[in-house]
Amino acid sequence: MITRSELMNAFQPATELEDPERFAGRERQVRELADALHVVGSVPLIYGDRGLGKSSLALQLRLIAMGDIELLADLDSERLAVGTAPGLVDTRG
Repeated sequence: MITRSELMNAFQPATELEDPERFAGRERQVRELADALHVVGSVPLIYGDRGLGKSSLALQLRLIAMGDIELLADLDSERLAVGTAPGLVDTRG
């Protein structure tokens, strides 16, 4: 359960979020960037105005690239995890 204090302090400008549990929004961008990790020679680009979460998004992509699938699991997109082929489902159990 989230405490009132955590809720009131959820937005912390100029502080990157490394914890996938605290990262919210940007579902489409996370999926597109995770998918780009499967393309040989791909160089994903993250751009936008200050304070919109670019650094937090980049940190989440780094975690995904290193094999952390917590955020992808939250987005029901485990198939995009590094080390898996996009679109294939492991049915071994």
